[in-house]
Parts: sequence; structure tokens; C-alpha cells
Amino acid sequence: MYLSQSLHTVPRLTLPQTTQPKLLQETNIGATQHPRISTTGPTKRSPSLRDRKDEGIFSGSIVIDANNTSGFFPNQTNGVIAIYTLNTPESETQNIAYSFDGGYTFEKYSSNPVIPSTSTQFRDPHVTWFKDHWVMVVAYARAFEIGIFTSPDLKEWTAASNFSHHGLLGLQYECPNLVPIPVAGGTGDEDTYLLIISINPGAPLGGSTTQYFPGTFNGTHFTPSRFRHASLRLLQGQLRRAILPRHPRRRGPRLPRLDQQLGIRAAGADRRARRLAQLHVPPPPHAPRQRDAHRLVPHLLPLRPEPALQRIGALAANAHLGNGNLSVEYAASVPSGALYLSVNVTNIPNNTLAQGTLNFTFSASSTGESVSGGMYLGGDAPFWLSRRNLHGFAETNPFFTDRFSVGNTINDQGTFTLDVVIDRTVLEVFLDAGRSSGTMTFFPEGKLDTLVVGTAGLNEGVVVAASVWGLEGAWGAMQSEDGWVYGNVTDASALGNATIRTR
Repeated sequence: MYLSQSLHTVPRLTLPQTTQPKLLQETNIGATQHPRISTTGPTKRSPSLRDRKDEGIFSGSIVIDANNTSGFFPNQTNGVIAIYTLNTPESETQNIAYSFDGGYTFEKYSSNPVIPSTSTQFRDPHVTWFKDHWVMVVAYARAFEIGIFTSPDLKEWTAASNFSHHGLLGLQYECPNLVPIPVAGGTGDEDTYLLIISINPGAPLGGSTTQYFPGTFNGTHFTPSRFRHASLRLLQGQLRRAILPRHPRRRGPRLPRLDQQLGIRAAGADRRARRLAQLHVPPPPHAPRQRDAHRLVPHLLPLRPEPALQRIGALAANAHLGNGNLSVEYAASVPSGALYLSVNVTNIPNNTLAQGTLNFTFSASSTGESVSGGMYLGGDAPFWLSRRNLHGFAETNPFFTDRFSVGNTINDQGTFTLDVVIDRTVLEVFLDAGRSSGTMTFFPEGKLDTLVVGTAGLNEGVVVAASVWGLEGAWGAMQSEDGWVYGNVTDASALGNATIRTR
């Protein structure tokens, strides 16, 4: 897998403090022990984890077993255990492997599988710690069920309950996650749990998507709140699936910080797209109560003093754009190709009287391609994104959805904020500090190098302030003399698809 992430990210996700023995800790020496669960797909760099010809290692999660609940690590407090699905022509089973060197190499558990099965549609285990035991959520994909299992040691698992036939079904459930997050406006001790389920395929716009259910969790059973059979989509748009949550610290918000964003249906028909997946900007979310449910509100981490996005510098700014344009050519000044656009609109009349448009376009001067977005300030203030003006499989793939939109009514204060981050082949938007948000992947033949922000037809007195910053690339400091980033490997002979080429 190749990752096209050009942004510095600062992980701050946590689990709530517990009074139980501290089972997880940071791996750096001298760190204070506290619960931590770092989740990602298991690595396959170790020869012992390489697939045999008749089996494949599917997705899963990784935990750090600091208190040696598994018994694998009597002499260390930073042992790593990968929980993954083993796929064969006959079945999918849940297996574990352990690592003594921080996740560089793994050894398969000799008594695998830890959860046997005769089904070929039983996969994607996500493991977390709850008070005094481990909890796994895993998908019975074609049965539209999420199984909840418990274990004291990651080796012996007990089926506790199922969550079935809720929300969007699509073709199958995949990649479940169960995570606690704080409730906005609460006391600080109030959490709601989110059960996150990916759908692939079968999303409303085609392809894949991710839905979530707010609710409560007692250690064995998840109960959705309010509208029991309704779900909320994590982000607007298409091609959103396979969340990868990380929970490293005690304080702060607690929700997935990384996300694989490339949908399978459109990607499978394109040679370049099959080699690409994206990680998105880490938005620390919370769950305010809205009229329909606790709704997830992601927003960008502050840019200072510990930035999630390392800014190269301000490229352009206009505090009184009015009905006009702001243009930036950034190919020479931003080697990463990543930008951050911030727009703040004030003095908007009520929805009956408001009018005018706000648009932005990123374009490639070499090919004429572009991706764009914008908003009509009147009515329900719809916001849209478009990747229609691209070459390649955007022109020929019958499953490619090229435009998206969402209503985002203006608030009572008559203000609107727009934050946009673009990183070569992925664009993310946050409307009104995350009240609505979305992600769009795209694969232009030319390199995007120009941004134009424009407004037109605005009411008299409406004030528009726009600023553009360049962002530093995350891979530059890690590349070798040959220009490649080799990733988490012990030697060059075991690279496989872990290699990343910077450009």
C-alpha cells in the first residue's frame, strides 16, 4: 500500500482514565503508564507473517500489552500484539501474532485461530480495553452483524452479543470500530460510544461509505441511542471506509484519527488508484446533541503551538475580499503541494434574504484539470464539491461519482467558516468548524499548482476574509539519499510494498 500523506499530524487520542490496573503504556522509555491502544493494519514485514500461497492476512488491529495480560511478555512492558483476520478459500478466522521489538517483526501464536469459524465472511477485528477486559468488535459481513467478544488475555475469547441489521446495509458490513468520545457541553465525565461500521459497496452515492451509531456500552452490549435503527454517515461524499482509530493518551478527545479513504469500486478499475490510499488530517471530534442525535463534529487541530499542520507560511490573505477573487500560484513556493485555505464570512442576512456564492478551484496549468467546491449562501446554503474536470478514469469509469453536495444552513449569528486542506490527491473540507465535513480523493494527470478563491453576488455588508498557507511535507525529513522513504522495516530485502517514493 502506498500512502499519499503530506501533512504532519499530532496524535492526541485517548481513552478515559480507569481505576483498573494500567495495561497499556507508551513505548518510549520512561513514559508514564496509562491506557493506550494503537490500531492499524498488522504489518507483513516479518517473514513469519508473510502469507502462504493459500492464505491472506486481512485487516485487524494492534494493541500494546504493557501489563502482560497475554503472558507473551514477562520481561517487557511494550509488547505488541496484532489481532488480524486470516483468509483462506475455506474460511475467515481471527488470529493473533506478537512482537518483542515494537512491531517490526511478529511471530504467529501457535494456537491460532483464537476465534475459529467456518464462514468466509467473518473479518476485521478491532480490539479495545474496557475496565478489566479486552473487547473485540468483528464483522459477520454478509449477515449484516457485528459480533462483540470479550477476553482477559487476547487468547481466549467469549461471544458476548451481536449488533445486527441497523442503518445502511449495502452489500456487507466491514471494518467495525467501537470508541468512546466526550459529549460537547457535558461535565467532562460524560462519554458516548460510537459503533462505526463501513459499507462496501452499497453507499447512497455508490461505492463505499462509513456510518456510525451513537449509544452506550456496558462492556458486553452496545445499545444505540434515540433513533435505534438510524445511522449517521461519518463524512459527506463517497469512497469513505476502513477507519483506523488510535487512542494514545488519557487527556483530550477520543476518536479515530486516521482513515483509509480510497473506495474499492472505482479504484479497482484504475491501475494508479489500485496503488493508492490516503490518510486524512486528524480532526479531534466531539459529539454535541443536535435535533436528531449526538452528531459527530470533527474539526482541525490548532495550528499552534503544537501544530497538526506545519505551515510553510502565508501565501496570500485578504481580510475584505468582497465580491472578488484571490489567486495563488504555489508550485514553486510549496514543494509538498499541500495547502490550507481558511475563509470566514460574517454579516450574512437571514436565509430568506441572503444571496451570493463562494467558490474555490485548484487547477493544474499543465493539463487544465481542476477540482473545486463552493456554496450558495441563500436557502439551505448548499455546499458542493466537484472532481468532474479530471482526465483518466474520472472520464471513463462508470462507477465514478464526480460531484457531491450537502445542505449547511447559515447559523443565527449570520456567520460561516470554511477550512480546506488539499494534499496532492486528497481534499478535505470542514464547514462551520466541522458541523459538516467531507473528503474527496482524486487522481489528476497533471500536478495541481494554482488556487483561485472567488465570491460573487453577495449582499451589501457581507464581509469575507480569506487566507492561504502552504504546508510542509511529512516525508521529506525521512527520505533516504536515494529519495525513497522505506518505512517500518528491518532491512531492505523485506520491503515489499512498504516503500514510499516522495515527489
